[in-house]
Amino acid sequence: MSQDGYTLAETLAALMIIGLAIGGLTEGMRTLGLIQASAGHAMADGRALRGAHEALGRLLDGQGPFTTGDPRGFSGAAQRFSFDCAASQSCAAALSPTPTGEMLSVTGPSGAADSVILRGVSSARFSFEGSASVGPVWPPATPDGTVQSQTLRAVTVIGAGPAGEAPITRARIWAEQPSTCAFDIIGQICRTAVAPSTVAP
Repeated sequence: MSQDGYTLAETLAALMIIGLAIGGLTEGMRTLGLIQASAGHAMADGRALRGAHEALGRLLDGQGPFTTGDPRGFSGAAQRFSFDCAASQSCAAALSPTPTGEMLSVTGPSGAADSVILRGVSSARFSFEGSASVGPVWPPATPDGTVQSQTLRAVTVIGAGPAGEAPITRARIWAEQPSTCAFDIIGQICRTAVAPSTVAP
């Protein structure tokens, strides 16, 4: 520095240092913004997965047992399943694609519909776990077309994401037997029990 002030070189060097500092700060703020956006998307995805799990769980809670010969008619395919859940009321769940991911729509006993969008998930489908097999349809059929006698144990949503195809959520069907049930362990079905008062002495 001269007696009269800063030289041109010193002024340019100072301006360059200030410019680098501002550039670094701007880049740091941009990176922080990207991290915050990524964390926000991850939290939203987590809430959506939890919502899908809860919606499917509420739909199947207290329902069942469902067997292949069940008069309530549980029937399922890759994109939809339904069953009779109340007097003249059908409960159902369906998967459909949207521009941002797959939408799970659930209709419960009250008739109210609940929808959850699973962002980043594609090609979602239902899988039905029975007491003897797992497959994309319910009731399951053997290669010769006959229906296998078994009990439905769980429904799983499977979808393709960035890491490949994987289970998204799973709802277990607790096979609590009604009081009129006499469970046939060989056939894996619930038969109607005969009331003690109707048995001949």
